[in-house]
Amino acid sequence: MPGSVVPASAVPTSGHRQADAHFPQRAVPVARLGTPADLANACLLLASPLAGYVTGAILPVDGGWALSGASQAMGELAHGR
Repeated sequence: MPGSVVPASAVPTSGHRQADAHFPQRAVPVARLGTPADLANACLLLASPLAGYVTGAILPVDGGWALSGASQAMGELAHGR
């Protein structure tokens, strides 16, 4: 389950910390948007022998977004609550 990910064309070559003015990065515990490389690394992990005993799991790749409660707060804001 990917979280908010920056498109590959928008990823700065100097690092991951370029801010997107419309995204509440403070709500994400790792304080940055995900990158395509973050998603690829999760896929590589699951395809590797290191995940040989992992079955039927959902791996959130969201920088802690779901655990922070921010997703619920953003949903409430979107619906005017």
